[in-house]
Amino acid sequence: MPALYLSESEARPGCRVIAIAGELDLAVAGQLEDALSRTAGIAEVLIDLSDCEFLDSTGLALLVNTRNAMLDEGRRLAAFAPSAQVARLIEVTGLAGTGLIFATIEEARLATG
Repeated sequence: MPALYLSESEARPGCRVIAIAGELDLAVAGQLEDALSRTAGIAEVLIDLSDCEFLDSTGLALLVNTRNAMLDEGRRLAAFAPSAQVARLIEVTGLAGTGLIFATIEEARLATG
């Protein structure tokens, strides 16, 4: 089973950062889903992908679907600092430039308010 490590912190009031380390795929996506469910009532969620070594379509779909659901609730989700493999997946899937993934936390913060 792939190893996935998550850490959560508050970047500022109303903004949670979830850092992903390891591989995010079907086998462990539930762990991230659980962490995201704990953000109910938090206006902004930033996902740190700098230590995410692998992301499959399940993990990517989780990020996209959560972002869409949060937007419907008037909340925001953005991810930042993707590793080379993750950045390539984002590019290939056409998600670059959609407002979901940013190069730095500063860009993600500006985009989320």
